[in-house]
Amino acid sequence: MVGIDVRFQLPNYISEVQEQGILDQCFDTLMELRGPNDLTVLLDSINNFLPLAHENIQQLHREMCYSVVRFDEVVTYVNRLQSNAICIGGGRLADRCYDMLRACQRFDQEMCDELFSRVREEYSILVRTLKIIYEMEAIIVSAQMRRLRNNLPK
Repeated sequence: MVGIDVRFQLPNYISEVQEQGILDQCFDTLMELRGPNDLTVLLDSINNFLPLAHENIQQLHREMCYSVVRFDEVVTYVNRLQSNAICIGGGRLADRCYDMLRACQRFDQEMCDELFSRVREEYSILVRTLKIIYEMEAIIVSAQMRRLRNNLPK
């Protein structure tokens, strides 16, 4: 991929995943923050999201492995994961987390197990999507930084 081509591919890709509901309007807000004074805001946001969400999904997985679900602990990690998803614009993951929270409020272990499977699936989809966006954005930012360096007075 060449920097120029990626500048056009990225918005198309983002539109596609937004149509699928993977990303929502909060992701648009992140995109709007990009500018000449902060070229890496999107890269930084994705870099912040990935380890936090990974830690929360791991903790949630540990909690769901107990024969009797400790709903208070599950709620803690689902809330954190949902917050991570909302901040990055991961609409479908946030929605699945909401569904799981509702099941926890009803102390429905069977439904929590089923919904955890959906949460993990949406988490994986979102991570793959963000990694693709990250790669494209890194190419764009690198090209912009090269242009800026080349325009500096000597």
